[in-house]
Amino acid sequence: MRSKKIETVSEPIKKPPVTLTQSNAIFALDIGTRSVVGIVGVHDGNIFHVLDYEQAFHQERAMRDGQIENITLVASVVTKVKSALEKRNKLKLTKVCIAAAGRALITKKVTYTQELNPTEEITEKLLNAMEYSALGIAQSEFDQDLEEHTENKTTFYCVGYSITKYQLDNYQSSTIIGHKGKEVTIDLIAAFLPQNVVQNLYAVMAANQLTVENLTLEPIAAINVVVPEDIRLLNIALVDIGAGTSDIAISKDGSIIAYDMVTTAGDEITEAIMQKCLCNFENAEKIKIALDTDNSQITYTDILGNIHKEVKSKLLKNLKSAIKVLSEEIANGILKANGAAPTAVFLAGGGCQIPGFCQAIATELKIPFENVAISGNQSFKNVAVYDKKLQNPEFITPLGIGAMSSIYKGCDFFSITINGKKQMLLNYRESKVADALLLSSIKPQNLIGFPARSINYYIDGKRYNKKGENAVPGELYVNGELASIDTKIKQGDVIVAKEAIPGKQPVISIKDLKQEEKFRFSVIVDEVLAEVPVIFYKDGEQLQDDYIIKPMDRLTTEAVITLTDLLDNMETSFQPEEMVMLINNSVASPDALIAAGDQISFISKQQSEKLLIEEENKQTKQNLEEVDDNIQQQSVILQQTQEIHQTEVPQIEQYTIPNKTVSISEKEDFTIAEQTEILPEISKEEMSQQIPPMSEDADHIIVSINGVWKTIPLEDRKKLLFYDMLNYVDIDLEKPQGNIIIKLNGEDTSYTASISQGDSIEVAWDKHN
Repeated sequence: MRSKKIETVSEPIKKPPVTLTQSNAIFALDIGTRSVVGIVGVHDGNIFHVLDYEQAFHQERAMRDGQIENITLVASVVTKVKSALEKRNKLKLTKVCIAAAGRALITKKVTYTQELNPTEEITEKLLNAMEYSALGIAQSEFDQDLEEHTENKTTFYCVGYSITKYQLDNYQSSTIIGHKGKEVTIDLIAAFLPQNVVQNLYAVMAANQLTVENLTLEPIAAINVVVPEDIRLLNIALVDIGAGTSDIAISKDGSIIAYDMVTTAGDEITEAIMQKCLCNFENAEKIKIALDTDNSQITYTDILGNIHKEVKSKLLKNLKSAIKVLSEEIANGILKANGAAPTAVFLAGGGCQIPGFCQAIATELKIPFENVAISGNQSFKNVAVYDKKLQNPEFITPLGIGAMSSIYKGCDFFSITINGKKQMLLNYRESKVADALLLSSIKPQNLIGFPARSINYYIDGKRYNKKGENAVPGELYVNGELASIDTKIKQGDVIVAKEAIPGKQPVISIKDLKQEEKFRFSVIVDEVLAEVPVIFYKDGEQLQDDYIIKPMDRLTTEAVITLTDLLDNMETSFQPEEMVMLINNSVASPDALIAAGDQISFISKQQSEKLLIEEENKQTKQNLEEVDDNIQQQSVILQQTQEIHQTEVPQIEQYTIPNKTVSISEKEDFTIAEQTEILPEISKEEMSQQIPPMSEDADHIIVSINGVWKTIPLEDRKKLLFYDMLNYVDIDLEKPQGNIIIKLNGEDTSYTASISQGDSIEVAWDKHN
């Protein structure tokens, strides 16, 4: 069963109620794969009156899949159409509205919310501003999506948009002009095409001295004619089937909700006819057109010169598989865009007039056959035509392009040059330098140049701040003159943008801090004043010179340095093999610490031995003086104590320690003054039997102090004296309890007596005197 042939039975053609003039003329062009259609008309209120049209066919294949391949050939066909319309209507056409086919189409849906003054009405100007703001968000998000897919290097332009929903204070409305509210939300779908598609269209227009007034998408233009707003509550699919592409638009719930396209279209049928009939492309096109006539027989000539008379029904049967492929592709495109089969489908474009095609679409979508129709039988709500030929479905798109010029849901572009690169800028509002920067991926903030953030840190509890370097501001020029991001731009402007050089982040190392005077201290090295750095710590760990200070670091310092580190950082006369280091005239090891004010000098090893003896004698003398002073103090205290208290001599019992016995008081509650330890005499020979002999390189000796074996370090000394043992006794010399008794190996001794390995030392109070 073939699809029903729809006759153009719109309202009778009447005389146009408007007059076409130079000032009110609207020129629209539909550049298709097979032909170029131009129309001129006038807007009168909400009606677009189409007063004339012209169609010219490409003589060569200058376009493919709806896209321009040969700019010169396409421009020449546009010239024919433009010239014919100018001549008949005595006009000079300088502005044009155009549409792009949807090959490589990508859409972006966004939601924009704006707070309002609840006392003011929403005007058309305010609504347009909000729609353009939403469009700007769509453009920005789309650009961001492209950046995330680095494999896609193509630049895209917005070629049209549709509002899918208005909401005022959370209530959906078909229009909000004249209303008041606190908040409006706009849902918008924007359509984007590759840069070359748009640029080629503009190149053809420029070749004909035409300025593009409005650019839209072909399915947007077609659906605005076929599916007016009052029926968009229904889920309707509009398919514009051209020669190279089939463009799809979907309406639902009062809005246009989706666009899509498939690259299978009328040429699929033409090429199938070429194969079946062995004819060239031009004759195949004629055969395809003849299929939509009432003739039962089609005559054609093949490439060999043979004349054929083919029965139309037989030819259609041979084309059944090609028709099925085309209908499957289109049905899949509809299902993809809509998510399910729509309620109804309108077909437009020259490729939809093949007999049986409506039924094939209905079969693929599994909807009733009567719910698929070819556009043109319906009266156009917003378009008035005065030639019946314009009610043919192949003229739906040019009619829509003209009608869209008043609705302005399309876009416009103009050419600029930024940093030597030509760009097409979307002209949906007053454009400024900032818009051009965004198109070129130059962020306006990159021109400001922000200083680097400063670093705050703490040293010994004090806060320090290191500022970052200041940035070098960027510069903007428009046509050689200094400009700003708010400078308005126009067609042909040349923009130069020099981005700012950001300030450098401050970098502070421990090495840097050590150069600052406040973190250095003075020492004297070989009678020369030297400045040396402090040591820095963080969390108890010493920091190396290459450590970089981090924000909010908390450091501490110590004004000391080891001799080794000092020598590593200074030029000195020190020779480790022959010399010894002194700190404040005392021999020091390489790991000894130096503090502020210390004097460092270097002497020979022979001098150091002499100095060591002098130092030991000096120290011995000092220690003896301290002991004598201590004994005198203890005697005074003891004498005072005896005058006040009578000392009771307790009963003594024996207490055994290893090999010997000592006596202690049997009283458990005696006072401190009464604690007297009486140690028995121990021979040196007996002691030596209990300890090992002392080695030559030993760093300690073992002695018995008051009956307890103890290990005494030599501390780089060759010998120890008796007064050194006072540091290891278990009696309190600061609290005298009688005369002090000191014995070495059981015999009375002096404080300067030498101590040897295995010696027995006794220190006690004689409380009986």
